[in-house]
Amino acid sequence: MISPFAHGFFREKRLLVAGAGYVGGAVSRQFFAKGGTVVVLTRNAQKEEVLRKVGMEALVADLAEDKWHTKLDGSFDFVLNCVSSGGGGLTGYQHSYLEGCVP
Repeated sequence: MISPFAHGFFREKRLLVAGAGYVGGAVSRQFFAKGGTVVVLTRNAQKEEVLRKVGMEALVADLAEDKWHTKLDGSFDFVLNCVSSGGGGLTGYQHSYLEGCVP
């Protein structure tokens, strides 16, 4: 079987990644390297700058807020939510995984 990646499967595909840490960062880089468009939501302004420099779209955003919703342009073929607790203990987990995931 021939891999779908060999035929440009990711070209013209759009991925939204929430969280640019270990998992989100790796997935973003791989998807981008395969020719896809990547939009990353991160709480870290330095990561936003680095992602933009390599050609990805990036936005500083907190999923628990809705300010960023109107800043997204277009639709997405794939969405990956891999936010972390932000090192905030129980409060951080509640903020990221409850408040950040409920519309």
